[in-house]
Amino acid sequence: MFLTIHATAGVLIAESTNNVLIALSAGLISHFILDIIPHGDQHLAAERFKFTKNEVVKLLNIGFVDSIITLVTLTTLYLTGHLTITPTLIAALTGCLLPDFLNSVYLTTGSRWLKHFFYFQNEIHFILNSFTINLKVGLIVQALFLVTFLEMVLH
Repeated sequence: MFLTIHATAGVLIAESTNNVLIALSAGLISHFILDIIPHGDQHLAAERFKFTKNEVVKLLNIGFVDSIITLVTLTTLYLTGHLTITPTLIAALTGCLLPDFLNSVYLTTGSRWLKHFFYFQNEIHFILNSFTINLKVGLIVQALFLVTFLEMVLH
């Protein structure tokens, strides 16, 4: 899923608890659960665990645009009074966003410390390998999640 969906899930998690450790843990768990749901990014690279330089650049560009959209979404929620910055929110957002951040670090550095996490995180996307969707349908699925999560945050 895009960072925007993970971040709005983090907002919902933060609204559900005042415990920082629960928020962080729930954020991490929610990230992996959302990534199990087919969302169209399973085939952005030709191979599961080996990315060409062009594929890495494409993924980083998508991530950059997604980060901007996420920042605008969270800022808008804050400015409209639908989001309060608390330690619990920061913990939930950290849990929700950390896996993709670590994957970006791995893709750009090849850090041996992150290799196993990258393989684990990437494998999550293929748990339902017999049921994959293309990116166009995946964008619709992700938009539905975003609208649903935003509706929950706003009410």
